[in-house]
Amino acid sequence: MNYHEENIPLALQESTTLTGTLYSPRPSDGRFLFFTEQPAWSRPLLGTANLIYAMAAIGQGLIALPTDEGRDLESALSGVLFSLPELGGWTIRKGSYTEAGLRAREATGHP
Repeated sequence: MNYHEENIPLALQESTTLTGTLYSPRPSDGRFLFFTEQPAWSRPLLGTANLIYAMAAIGQGLIALPTDEGRDLESALSGVLFSLPELGGWTIRKGSYTEAGLRAREATGHP
């Protein structure tokens, strides 16, 4: 049991990238709403939400294309790609915690 299971409001808040405080969305992660490390039965539902969100972001990426060198579009397409396995119950999306990795390397003295 993780600490989120004991606090349902906190679990709901942290379950989405829009309201969570533990994760900050990064373009390299692609567009998605939910982490899908929950039980396997919930992954297709969460993956469907992630896929719809990423597909909607494609429109935003196309609009921003002339000004952002394709970054939003690439992030949206990556979100679509990583959402497809979730439809079958597999999770390959872990997100990137670059700040945590940097802090860990700094603490150990490793570059």
